[in-house]
Amino acid sequence: MTAKKVMPGYTPVQQRLKRISLLAKIATGTKVTVTTEVLFLAQALYEIYEGADEQSALDIKARRGERRKAPCKKIIIQTHTGTSEQRLWRLGRIGIDLYHGNPLSRKDRTFLKQALLAIASNVHPNLALGSKARPGENKNLMARRKRINLKYAVPWIATAIEPCKIHPSDVPPMKLKEALEQASNYFGVTYETLQHVWTNSKATRSPVFSI
Repeated sequence: MTAKKVMPGYTPVQQRLKRISLLAKIATGTKVTVTTEVLFLAQALYEIYEGADEQSALDIKARRGERRKAPCKKIIIQTHTGTSEQRLWRLGRIGIDLYHGNPLSRKDRTFLKQALLAIASNVHPNLALGSKARPGENKNLMARRKRINLKYAVPWIATAIEPCKIHPSDVPPMKLKEALEQASNYFGVTYETLQHVWTNSKATRSPVFSI
């Protein structure tokens, strides 16, 4: 995505929150024109998906000497379902759709509009967007991606080093070191981590498939 444009110069936080309420109108219609403001929102949502601080991504963090008003009591905060990972993936997907001008589903439009209006009324964006991790959930996206990649990398290694059962002479199996090196490149996990998991987690070594 292109560089995100924040409001220039010193702009009071309440004025920046008003910008969010305007975005709730222009970014949640049935047809969305990709303007600079929509691109700003798209990138902000994607940054939150990648683990950025929500207030910083939306440019609504109170600066030195500023005071935030208490959240409006009439604002109803949505109940967010799914795991922390699923909720963040949704934000990332909505951000990508807005960036490319793809129409949002009615459900996503309703969710985004209510979330942005809540944020504009001083509700913390991690509550309004559902990006706050619940007890027992890990919000760190990179840590989750690493665990997901490990989940698939080890069976991939097991498949790579297994001899081909149909034509064993045509498809020689990889050596373990070669398989670990290639899996490290494919899945973005260090060689040392893969080697450690391979050595200590025999239960995850089942091949993905057998040839």
